[in-house]
Amino acid sequence: MQTAPPPNLPSELFDNTPLTSTKVFDNHYCIGTKSVVVWALQTSDGIILIDSIWDNNDAQLIIDDILISHGHGDHYGGAQY
Repeated sequence: MQTAPPPNLPSELFDNTPLTSTKVFDNHYCIGTKSVVVWALQTSDGIILIDSIWDNNDAQLIIDDILISHGHGDHYGGAQY
């Protein structure tokens, strides 16, 4: 279930308009939405998502595994999923 943005944050931070996934090199991709992007690594066992965007809804779009690289809310939000 998607929740409304907190009133103290700009709504642009929650723009879930998808961006076209871009292959950066080899098996590394940049994926995400207008508000936040993450890295994806394609492996023979599936996709590893590095960081997990804002929330469980975002993470559920593509993940098999998640690696959390740092503690910003826009990167660990879907880790619980």
